[in-house]
Amino acid sequence: MPTPSFFPADIIAGPDGALWFCELVGNKIGRFDPRAERFDEFPVPTPAAAPFSPDVGPDGNIWVTYTAGNKVARIDLDTDEITDVAVPTVPAGMICGNPGPGGACYFAGTVGNKVARLDPETLTFTEYTVPLPGIGPADFPPTPAPDGALWFVGYTGKAIGRLILG
Repeated sequence: MPTPSFFPADIIAGPDGALWFCELVGNKIGRFDPRAERFDEFPVPTPAAAPFSPDVGPDGNIWVTYTAGNKVARIDLDTDEITDVAVPTVPAGMICGNPGPGGACYFAGTVGNKVARLDPETLTFTEYTVPLPGIGPADFPPTPAPDGALWFVGYTGKAIGRLILG
């Protein structure tokens, strides 16, 4: 790895054929192209953001949550440009983000006790407050369940929840 003591967090296969991962301590997003056996690192714009949990969004780009800084980030695969998007609830504590129905990305905020929908075209959030205080929502599935809802676990509240869409 190019950066020592980077503390890797999560890895995914991107639509570009590369492996994408977060450097939690290094404050970078990493890409490894196995065909060229080459590493690239991209510093995130927000200092001490602690990037975490990359995923491929419905727009075909890589989306990453920040465990600090109250933002999420999009890595444009055409330009390698990183765009930070502020989360309305502070502190958000975003820990995961997955593509979902309606061409949106869905995020869970363990600290803010919210579930958020992000439109990747307009970069605007819609937030939903979880009615059970302290549940700490996390881990959305990448597709809706057969009932048309998004289900999530309560990271700190020892519960499961359901976001009914539409």
